[in-house]
Amino acid sequence: MNLRRLALCLMMIAACSSGSSGDGGTGGGGGAAAGGGSAGGGATGGGSSVGGGSATGGGATGGGSGGGAGTDAGTDAGHDLCLGVLCSGSTVCDSADGLCKCNGVVCLSGESCSCPDGGSGCQSSAEVCTASSACAQVTCTGGTTCDPATGLCTCGGPGGPVCASNQICMLGTPPACVGGAMCTEADGGPKSCAGGTSCDPSDGVCKCGGSGGLACSAGEVCISGPFGVACRLPCDPLNPTCSPGSDCFFDSSITTPEAYCAAPSGTLAAGASCTSATECSAASPPRALVCEGLAPGQAGTCREYCSVSAADAGCTPASQTCAQLPQASVGVGYCEP
Repeated sequence: MNLRRLALCLMMIAACSSGSSGDGGTGGGGGAAAGGGSAGGGATGGGSSVGGGSATGGGATGGGSGGGAGTDAGTDAGHDLCLGVLCSGSTVCDSADGLCKCNGVVCLSGESCSCPDGGSGCQSSAEVCTASSACAQVTCTGGTTCDPATGLCTCGGPGGPVCASNQICMLGTPPACVGGAMCTEADGGPKSCAGGTSCDPSDGVCKCGGSGGLACSAGEVCISGPFGVACRLPCDPLNPTCSPGSDCFFDSSITTPEAYCAAPSGTLAAGASCTSATECSAASPPRALVCEGLAPGQAGTCREYCSVSAADAGCTPASQTCAQLPQASVGVGYCEP
């Protein structure tokens, strides 16, 4: 009996020893008090084999080295997700994903973070994403983009630095405005460009669109608007000299309103609503009409050109009057009902 009891005791001791080392080997994910206690497999999540590799490893020291859910929400493998992030206006970077948010919401393109009534002074917890018109008539160059919160062209998107006219935007962490030497005159002032062009800092050439833009031919002007940039020949709507297939259109929707030669993009008659300067074109005799009142985000109306000096003589029917066309050369008018 004594030998049998001794054998049973030895078997129980061996079993207890095996169970204790097994719990420690599975890491902090187990339920043993020493191997996977609240420090190793609890809120800090030391659930990996690294975190609880021994009977004591899943304790206070084990949970600290554990991976998985134990990584801080604001880091990615030890990297700060908000490092180098520039947020626009009153949006703030969310350390959980590195995104700029307005009261916890990511605003869409063209929206800014502001008070619901459009005013200022409300608590940040009351701010919402609202549509912004600050960029409606802004054309950015040199790699910059328009910040809907301020209407300024910034490097690297909303919240980035504003580059000088003779600099270009270099994206990086953080983005920065660089260059300028090739677009600086001997006296230290910026290089002057004509015809709506601006200096490209990469080569010092005046281009339509500035950095990476188009080099216009002699006599051409730079047309810049919401659609982009283009080089066009200027013209007089009252005495057009455009090549065959082109007409003279005055465009009030571009950055610097100008009359230029272009192929008609439509055949809208006088009185029709228009959304492009080149849509208005009469067939007999072939001639351009003006899309009067056209602006970014606003449609205009096709009207006949007329000479202000000739008064109403150039308008048909005679009941119409010839009015000066806003922003056009003096004397260039349109027939108004």
